[in-house]
Amino acid sequence: MGSTRVTIAEGKKSFTRLVRQTQEGKEGVVITKRGEPVAAIIPFEEYRRQQKVEAFLELLELRRRLASSGVTARELYEQSRKELEERS
Repeated sequence: MGSTRVTIAEGKKSFTRLVRQTQEGKEGVVITKRGEPVAAIIPFEEYRRQQKVEAFLELLELRRRLASSGVTARELYEQSRKELEERS
């Protein structure tokens, strides 16, 4: 995915156009401050995809930590269920 670079001031003036450009062209916009990237406008589907990837990576890390701790998924499930039932 390509991207356009704009300053914060330019982004303020052209926000609607930049959002439309991102939506229609599937191209991101990088917002800069003093020449350094500080934010980005990306298509929503790209944002959604990145959120899913992050969640998947977090699950992989949790799986790795559980495996190294010796706790099984079953034990974790049963303990969690017990704690939830005690709260009710």
